[in-house]
Amino acid sequence: MKRFTIDRLLASVIAGGPAPLIAAWLYGTFHSATAIAIYIAVCAVITLIATALMTDYTGRDISGEYKMR
Repeated sequence: MKRFTIDRLLASVIAGGPAPLIAAWLYGTFHSATAIAIYIAVCAVITLIATALMTDYTGRDISGEYKMR
């Protein structure tokens, strides 16, 4: 498996898996959907920061990075 695929799968398990549990806990604790909205906004900000920090490969030849072994 390529690293990107593994990273994406792990991200969905780590971030997406416990999201309903976290949302239920937030609602149970604060009795408001606002806490869930803030949680989603924080996750979105983390995603934007991670995306901004990624290396840009636009217009570059990356075929050398994926040579078959």
